[in-house]
Amino acid sequence: MRSIAYTRYNGEDLDISAEDLMKALADFLLDSGFNDPYFQYGANTLDDLRNAIEYAMANGDLGDRIRDQYEGMSPEQIEQALDRMVQKLLDEGYVQAENQGGQGRGEVR
Repeated sequence: MRSIAYTRYNGEDLDISAEDLMKALADFLLDSGFNDPYFQYGANTLDDLRNAIEYAMANGDLGDRIRDQYEGMSPEQIEQALDRMVQKLLDEGYVQAENQGGQGRGEVR
């Protein structure tokens, strides 16, 4: 059975729901290597997911408000926001990661 954890809003997650994030990343997640003839039905890495989220933030795929916030962030703030968004997708079960080599970099499924 799935559980829901409620926390106090602290403004650090840019007020993006996991569902909205998944909608913005739909092309990235559905692609998953199908367009590359040399990469047969493979999965993306967590780094690829982070890059896709950052691309969506920078290009306004998550909305103009998020793009404006992104433009005002320092590189450290961007890294922290990306970490929180990836963790949100993992926590809510939208993506699954398998640890590879103990490096903290997984494969998104």
